[in-house]
Amino acid sequence: MTGDPGRLRQVVVNLIGNAIKFTEKGEVVLEVEKAAEDEKNVTLHFAVRDTGIGIPPDKLEDVFKPFVSTKGSKGTGLGLPVSRKILREHGGDDPLDAQRVERPVCSAVPVRDDDTVI
Repeated sequence: MTGDPGRLRQVVVNLIGNAIKFTEKGEVVLEVEKAAEDEKNVTLHFAVRDTGIGIPPDKLEDVFKPFVSTKGSKGTGLGLPVSRKILREHGGDDPLDAQRVERPVCSAVPVRDDDTVI
């Protein structure tokens, strides 16, 4: 892809890193599928699914606050806030699917006809 693949890569690495960090056994899976398409745009849906500990629904907004961890993580607490900011700036969805917050992390990313991530 052309455009800003570095930012897309950063989001995917953040989401996969969190999934690996909180999955002691089981699996972490990255899925990419075409969610929508018209004459000039394609929307790709990226999903990171894992069998890890999940996020309690009452802590969902907390994980988007910088330097906050709801699981006692040794990380900086910046991965999800940065990912949310990048996705919103580029017209994507929030990085957590609130309906399935105990497992998958999902987002849709619009892509123009010239393969540029927008």
